[in-house]
Amino acid sequence: MPDSYLQVYDIPARSKQRAFVGARGAFTPKRTLEFEQKVAEGWTGPTFEGPVYMIVNLLSGGFTVEIGPCPLEKRPVRGDADNYLKAIGDGLNGIAYKDDKQIVLIVCALDTQPELLLQLSQALREK
Repeated sequence: MPDSYLQVYDIPARSKQRAFVGARGAFTPKRTLEFEQKVAEGWTGPTFEGPVYMIVNLLSGGFTVEIGPCPLEKRPVRGDADNYLKAIGDGLNGIAYKDDKQIVLIVCALDTQPELLLQLSQALREK
C-alpha cells in the first residue's frame, strides 16, 4: 500500500447540488450523480483502510485529490467531516464573512491532535 496517492482530474469540479425532496423522499440531482460517477471512475489509486487524510486542490480546468493513511488517532466524533463543514460554513455565511465564496482553504480534523491544527493556523497567520 503506498504512503499516499495523488489523482489528477482534467474535468471541472462541480459543487454538490441540494437534494430534491418529493413525496417519495429525497433525490440527489442527476448532475451531481453524474459528476460523482466521473470522480469515482477517474480514481486509479488504491482503496485505503482506516483513518485517511484528503487534500483537494480546485484548479481552473480540473482538480487534484491526494489521499493517504492518516497517522492521527481514530476520531471519537461521529459523522462525516464534510457534512460538519457544510453545516458550520452555512451557519457562518454572512456572519463571519460576507459570502462563502471567500473561503479558499478549509481544514478540518475530527477531535484529533489539536497541536497539528494549531501549527497550521500559526503558519497561515505568519504569511
